[in-house]
Amino acid sequence: MRSILITLILVLGLSTNMFAQELSIEDPIYNGDGFSLELIEAEEFNVLVKYQSFTEENILIQEGYYKNGKRDGIWNLYDGNGNITSSMLFNMGSRVKLTSYQNDDVVNVYYENNRPIKKVSIAYL
Repeated sequence: MRSILITLILVLGLSTNMFAQELSIEDPIYNGDGFSLELIEAEEFNVLVKYQSFTEENILIQEGYYKNGKRDGIWNLYDGNGNITSSMLFNMGSRVKLTSYQNDDVVNVYYENNRPIKKVSIAYL
């Protein structure tokens, strides 16, 4: 089977550090210092990579997918107990919707052209 090498440059949201890693069908998983990458799909024009980051205690704090080098789909942030604190929906690198879970409230922020346009709060009784 022909080896497919993919070079990814991942920019983390709160950091200016950049990580470049080559993944292949033969070696689809990379574990770095506090993060991991897993090659999920690699076709000619479609590359899907799962990203996860961890605390020093190896607790998952963030996960999401890169499609063709851009954030795509739902990215989740977790607290130390494994509860989702917020989710961001991306469409090929552009923000679509942020959902934040605060106590018993859910706050949704909608985006257009990567800028917030509307905020909706929901309180559960």
